[in-house]
Amino acid sequence: MFYYDDLDIYTNSLFRSSYYTFYLWSLIESDLMFLLGLTNNTNITIIFDSDVVYLQNTSNFKTMIDKKYKVNFTHSLNICEELSAEVLLNINSCKEYSINYTNKNLFYTKSIKDEGIIEIEADVSFYMNFFQNFKESMIIHLTKLFQFAICRNIFYLEIEEDSVVTEIDADFEIVKAIQKLKKTSFIDALDYSIDNMLIHKENKTFIEKIQNFTKESFHNEEK
Repeated sequence: MFYYDDLDIYTNSLFRSSYYTFYLWSLIESDLMFLLGLTNNTNITIIFDSDVVYLQNTSNFKTMIDKKYKVNFTHSLNICEELSAEVLLNINSCKEYSINYTNKNLFYTKSIKDEGIIEIEADVSFYMNFFQNFKESMIIHLTKLFQFAICRNIFYLEIEEDSVVTEIDADFEIVKAIQKLKKTSFIDALDYSIDNMLIHKENKTFIEKIQNFTKESFHNEEK
């Protein structure tokens, strides 16, 4: 089947990438906003490791910030000491917003010991009024790739061979992330995800069933 046997996996924050991504983003958001508001053209590097996050930037060959943030919360990905996510951003000041991803992947070898590297590279035309658009885009893509990493490193699924399970799991998390970002209902977030081609529209029925299953499970526990 296309679902996990244990439906609690879909509600347990230890196995949910949106929970992980929002926490990591909260560590760097204020400094990132400061950087973007201070410089017109800059290169920003963000590195997410299991226990620390790094934020670095250069502008006109000068380093403006080189900061380290301690990761201090519990999540399944914390045990993946070799997993890292690297985000490379080329920011250009512009009154119009656009973001072009030149790379967004989870790279790994077939070795089960290889926990993989997430790489995201993007050219961003940016103006501070569009910070929320930028934030949403980054969180959506990080959430998707982190969920793939959970599927592979925590549940030992092969992303290619178990593609339907891992794809639906990642799409489900994208919808949950959008629901939080937009402060809207799950169904509205699901429709938004499909309309903007952020998830596979053929997965809509499965995602709705997961949401209904988990809601029923929650209500049954309350009784």
